[in-house]
Amino acid sequence: MLRERLKDGGKDAGVAEQVSHVIRKGFRVFVNEEIIEVYERNGEFAGFLTEFISSKPKWLEAAEG
Repeated sequence: MLRERLKDGGKDAGVAEQVSHVIRKGFRVFVNEEIIEVYERNGEFAGFLTEFISSKPKWLEAAEG
């Protein structure tokens, strides 16, 4: 379904064209223990994922502070 929605470059799905292009080339969905392995091996990814899941956007935090 995702590939089908991105055939037009992602315009109708609200996805940036570059992101759409990368997804169309191929992707893999990690679940449960699979993502934990990636998280533990890749500090940069771990930092990104932790912030993404646990925090508000930086612009919103700045407005409250």
